[in-house]
Amino acid sequence: FEWKINKQTLWDDRYKELGCYVKEFGHARVPQEFADNRVLGTWVMTQRKSYKKFQNGNLQCGITKDQIQLLNKISFEWRINDIHRSASQDKKSKYLANCVRIIGYDCEPQKNDEIHLMDAQLARKEEATADTQNGNASCEK
Repeated sequence: FEWKINKQTLWDDRYKELGCYVKEFGHARVPQEFADNRVLGTWVMTQRKSYKKFQNGNLQCGITKDQIQLLNKISFEWRINDIHRSASQDKKSKYLANCVRIIGYDCEPQKNDEIHLMDAQLARKEEATADTQNGNASCEK
């Protein structure tokens, strides 16, 4: 008996996990050290590296045009480091002010996982506040 692991099947499995992540957190920026699923965090980083090779004409890059299109459909961000580097101090100040306003305490993140979890918590609090203001009941997990 021989086990054969199909690369496409593995890719499809990670893509489905990423889809679930996007549904839960509203974005595809999985931290590389994501505590809940380190394999997914590493896979996302690998997709970005493979895409960079693809952009440079490397045909052995490890990603196909079809895979790129699938990732684009879920608003995958190919150059996440540029986004983080270009974030202004003003944006950070607004984020922290919203944190205090919505959650009720200063939530300066210390690690990527904390930023990620706080983004999700803020989104859920804002959604619940909007639902309450609009007279809609919100469902929590």
